[in-house]
Amino acid sequence: MLTLRGIDAAFTLVRIGDQIHISARSSSKINVQLILERLGGGGHFNVAGAQVVDDSILRVLENLKNAIDSYLDK
Repeated sequence: MLTLRGIDAAFTLVRIGDQIHISARSSSKINVQLILERLGGGGHFNVAGAQVVDDSILRVLENLKNAIDSYLDK
């Protein structure tokens, strides 16, 4: 995804059991660590992850979108 023109960050969500796993990568233009820290995760500037327990994937996606919007508004 990061090789596509205009894509500065990519996020993947997957349910495994009772957890939603989020993986984030960036092309060093967006700090995905700061975004996923808002969801209880962490990592590095261009590689980060998080796990959310006992929540719906739609709610986690909405929370992720809000975290991205908040980061971009700064």
